[in-house]
Amino acid sequence: MLFSNDVQTEIARVFSHPSDRFYENQVSLMYLLRRDLQNQYGQEDGPPVKVKSPLLTCLGIMVGFELLTKLWSGEHETCSALIENFLNKVAQLQNHKSVALVQFRHAIAHGYRLGIKRKKDKKFYSFVVDDTSDCHECIQEVVDSQNFLVNIWKLKKLFLYSIKEYKRLLEADFDLQKKFMVCLANLGDVQITNPVE
Repeated sequence: MLFSNDVQTEIARVFSHPSDRFYENQVSLMYLLRRDLQNQYGQEDGPPVKVKSPLLTCLGIMVGFELLTKLWSGEHETCSALIENFLNKVAQLQNHKSVALVQFRHAIAHGYRLGIKRKKDKKFYSFVVDDTSDCHECIQEVVDSQNFLVNIWKLKKLFLYSIKEYKRLLEADFDLQKKFMVCLANLGDVQITNPVE
């Protein structure tokens, strides 16, 4: 259920900072996801801390990319190609890294594991998760094009960049706003029995 038919009001509500306090009992999925991620990796704008659950944190971030893709495309259902397209166009990630990152999402979402065989061409992808803060990329090839290192902190940084970049594009593009409102109507909000603090 939308609180408003005003797109600017909805943009502000959906992209509220996860530390903001809500007094209503309905919150957007994006707000709730970002708040839950803060419980895993510390304050969204803060420095790296000890990650409580590395795979769960990565899964949450990847769900965030999927949610952003839905809002960006206006589609309630997403496919690998659509998420890859979002990662290329909005997150400005190179195509081969977008493909690998989507496969990483599939691996942890479908079995909570670090390896997967891509349905399209049966290529196997293997992943290692790193939580050091000195890595230069969110995903990088290790040895060959089938083994990848995923850095939690760079992945978080890419997610936060994608939120800001998509929001910037959304505020200026009427077509993106229409897709955003359609997707919000389809996704709805989360009903919380106790207000979020």
